[in-house]
Amino acid sequence: MSAASTQYGSWFHFVSELDAEIDGVESVGEQVQLWFTRHVALVPAAFGDRPVVQLEFVAAIPWVLDEPEPEWLCLKERVMH
Repeated sequence: MSAASTQYGSWFHFVSELDAEIDGVESVGEQVQLWFTRHVALVPAAFGDRPVVQLEFVAAIPWVLDEPEPEWLCLKERVMH
């Protein structure tokens, strides 16, 4: 089994406003980071002119299956070396 972790990330939009001191990265344990930001991207048109916050998250998840990681997950290792 591989001891390496694979990073997964995504984002989520919701209607709200942030104070400046909240706009930043927050670690949740050793393997998860959250970022609440007013700097939004790819907001669906349904949000209209409402104030939008973007929550981005990244998690490092270890590969635990007995089978090898799929080739597409190993791509980042080839790019980084």
